[in-house]
Amino acid sequence: ELATGVDTNLNQATSASSVAIPAFGGSYTLGSASLARRDEYSAATAGGEAQYLIDDSTALYAGGDLQLRDYLKQNAYDIGSIDARAGISFADGKNLYRLGAGYNDYRLQSDRYRHVATALGEWRHGFDAHTSGSVSAQYNEIRYVTADQRGNDVNVVMLGAGLSHVIQRARPVTVFVGAFAGEERQE
Repeated sequence: ELATGVDTNLNQATSASSVAIPAFGGSYTLGSASLARRDEYSAATAGGEAQYLIDDSTALYAGGDLQLRDYLKQNAYDIGSIDARAGISFADGKNLYRLGAGYNDYRLQSDRYRHVATALGEWRHGFDAHTSGSVSAQYNEIRYVTADQRGNDVNVVMLGAGLSHVIQRARPVTVFVGAFAGEERQE
C-alpha cells in the first residue's frame, strides 16, 4: 500500500496560541513548538503471512509487516515500524487453539525508539455456522531504547473474551462484542 497526503496536526497539539489555566490565574501564550504542525507525507505499508499445514489439525504460521511514514519538512516525526510474528495453531472439532510470539521494532527519525516482545494464547469455539466465542491472554514487554525514555518501560498482561455473530443478509454483517482487562507494571 502506498499513500500520500497532508497531516494537519502531525504533533497532536492544539491550534490555539493561548490556553486558559484558571488554577494558575490566567491565560498563557504557547510557544511555536507547542502548536499544531502541518506537513505533507508519503507512506508505505507492506505485509504478509504464510501458513504451513503439518497435518489436518496443526499448522505453523509466520508473518511480518513494514510501515513507513516520511514527512516532507518535519523529519523529526518520520516513523518506521517492523513487526514479525510466528506461532502454531491446533484445530479440534469446533475449537481452535493458537500460541504465538511477536516482536515490534519502532523507529523515530530512523533511530530505534522502542521495541515490544509479545507472547499470546487464544482459544476460539464455534457454537454454530454463524456464532463463535474466544478467550485470549497476552503478555507484552515494552522497552524504550534511549536512556531518557527508559522510565516508560512496562510489562503488560491482558485478558480478553469476545463473541462474534454473522447476520445473514444480501451483504453479511458481523457483529462483535468483547471485553478486555489488563494490568501494566513498570519494569
